[in-house]
Amino acid sequence: MAGNVSPCLIVQDDLIYSFGGYRSVGSLCVQAGGRGNVTDSHVKWTSRLTSYISTPVLLNEKLYWVDSSAKFYSQDARTGEMISRGRMKVDLSGSQPIYASALAIGGKIVLQTRRAGVLVMEADDDLTVLHQNILDTSLSNATPAADDGQLFLRSDSHLYCVQAPKDAF
Repeated sequence: MAGNVSPCLIVQDDLIYSFGGYRSVGSLCVQAGGRGNVTDSHVKWTSRLTSYISTPVLLNEKLYWVDSSAKFYSQDARTGEMISRGRMKVDLSGSQPIYASALAIGGKIVLQTRRAGVLVMEADDDLTVLHQNILDTSLSNATPAADDGQLFLRSDSHLYCVQAPKDAF
């Protein structure tokens, strides 16, 4: 693969998904466990689709990502075929490019934008925005982290921990 590979690998069971940084590099799915040249035996699919900076999220056998120009994509994780793509249906003014990777939490997709807050989206073909929460006005470039019912968000000036009330569960 040629330069600027920003996204991380995604591993589920014995499948490894790799996305290149530049759009011309593409993506692929490889079954783990091979030796030597596995092009014919272990490569499940290749595609010209790819994310640029953020790592796609794997949910319900689909790969989802929002690229640096606020376009969303969904791809079938089994075949590599594109399912849908389009413009985010929310005002992301000043948030482009988006550098953070999305997370799958509770069957929803959570994405931190640069200036338009944190989006909670339905894992559907339109990545329907269910909630948009703006916490501060500084830039946010970091991927959120989640652990034990808490969501950790970092901007250039603040660190947040968001947690539902204990009696909400």
